[in-house]
Amino acid sequence: MNNMLLVDEESDIAKEMKMNVEHYEYVRILLEHYRTSMPVLQESFLASLLTRKLTSQQIEEKSMNYDIQLRGSQYVVAIIALYPTEDAKGYSSSLLRHSRGVDYLIQAVLNRTREVWEINSLGKVFIYQESIALLAIDNGQHKEHWFSIMQAALAAILERIVQELKLNITIGVGSRVTDIADVHHSYRETLIALDYRLVMGSKKVIYFHNIEDYESEQLRFDDLKGQALRNSLKMGTTEELSEAVDTIFDELFESKFALQDIQIYLFEVLTVILRTAKEADIDLDGLLGTSIQLHAEMYRLPGLREAKRWIYDICIEMKMKISSQRKHVYKDIVEEAIQYTKDHFMNPALSIQEVCSFLHISTGYFSRVFKKEVKLTYGQYVMHIRIEAVKQMLRLTELKASEIADRVGITDPKYLGYCFKKHVGISLTEYRSRITEIPSET
Repeated sequence: MNNMLLVDEESDIAKEMKMNVEHYEYVRILLEHYRTSMPVLQESFLASLLTRKLTSQQIEEKSMNYDIQLRGSQYVVAIIALYPTEDAKGYSSSLLRHSRGVDYLIQAVLNRTREVWEINSLGKVFIYQESIALLAIDNGQHKEHWFSIMQAALAAILERIVQELKLNITIGVGSRVTDIADVHHSYRETLIALDYRLVMGSKKVIYFHNIEDYESEQLRFDDLKGQALRNSLKMGTTEELSEAVDTIFDELFESKFALQDIQIYLFEVLTVILRTAKEADIDLDGLLGTSIQLHAEMYRLPGLREAKRWIYDICIEMKMKISSQRKHVYKDIVEEAIQYTKDHFMNPALSIQEVCSFLHISTGYFSRVFKKEVKLTYGQYVMHIRIEAVKQMLRLTELKASEIADRVGITDPKYLGYCFKKHVGISLTEYRSRITEIPSET
């Protein structure tokens, strides 16, 4: 009996020990999972500071839980934004996040940024929405030199990334705040500063407090610029198109304008381009690709110089399309005009007005197109057709000059004789006398 009790007690102890071991193992796994998840949790918490309004108490509790030191007398948020780079074909319109190896690039930027930031004991660095976020914290270590040290560090980061990684980046910097709970205000200002890369250019550190200088002057896209661009796209030379684009952007480079004014200005430029494409019946999807949204694409441009080249490239492509279409249109117009003339040259009333009425185009436009394609004015061409018909009648018939004149649409035989000698060099009689073989009439 005692032996049975002893066995039961040992069995209970064994079960309890096993349960304790399992519990400790479970706790160990949880702790290991928590430890490995800590960087992700820390980064998620830091990201929440940029976008959510957390109370100081909430921030303090979470910073203790995640073992993050955030105490300081002032804070600044900076964002490193990566943009597409230029290649041999010019500006790439593909977003950087679609490039192969983007994760490697972001990690490479993060490592270099963190190295400079931590050497100077400036605060936290983390990945946020495919950009690099920097939270500068004044913990009293640098005293009154803290902000200037931060500026020098940002300049060093920019230079290092551009030189070593050959990346096109811009760093936007918000204003200083004294409460960690207000860093989301500084973050919003970094986004505004980054937008000003269109004005100030990429590969720069742009401080929010510096963009106030760009708010004073007025900018207007007038009708003369729009008309010059439209005309150069439709009928101008490449040099005239280049000059029109230069005129549009010269004013932007020479003065300081608010970002919103520049965006509206460029939207108006795009509107002229789109309207011209519509008037010329250009398929923009075929020209630029179905995935391209011009207005959205403009927001991705690193600076004004890139915007100028982007718009110029679009204009060149469109001009080539318009020119190609125009050649086909010219050919069709001329072919129809020639056929109509051959069918009606015997009508004395045949005129350029009659042909243009048939083709439904203006006489001025038709005259330019016809002269360009045929190298003769329309009047000269009509006379050429009539003279060739006269030659044929002189060779193949014995019709009198008056009869021939009537059949080719020239009512006055004397005028026919004058025109024939002017074009052929000899009179009607001389031409016929030189014909050795005249077929008999049937």
